[in-house]
Amino acid sequence: MTGRGPEARVHLDFYASLCPDTPSYCNNAAWFMSISRTPELNDGPAALALALRAVEAVPESASYWDTLSEALRECGLRDAAALASMSAFQLAPIDGDTCDLPY
Repeated sequence: MTGRGPEARVHLDFYASLCPDTPSYCNNAAWFMSISRTPELNDGPAALALALRAVEAVPESASYWDTLSEALRECGLRDAAALASMSAFQLAPIDGDTCDLPY
């Protein structure tokens, strides 16, 4: 997405207008906002709020916990990020999730 941050943001905002409360939207938007280095997309606090909504809606999803870990890390909350990452790791074998865990 290098150089296309404004365009990507338009797409994210459009998707949000269609289904703002679905866990998958919350998770996907939080992931992009957490890992993006494009100023128009990078928003740690917004990512954290969205990731928390996704985890609250589907607490058994390893992917959602992994996203929460990234959002927490982006906000500088490294201890909480490590705990969320551990939750993702513990859930992955249970839910069959194929999230890209860092270990």
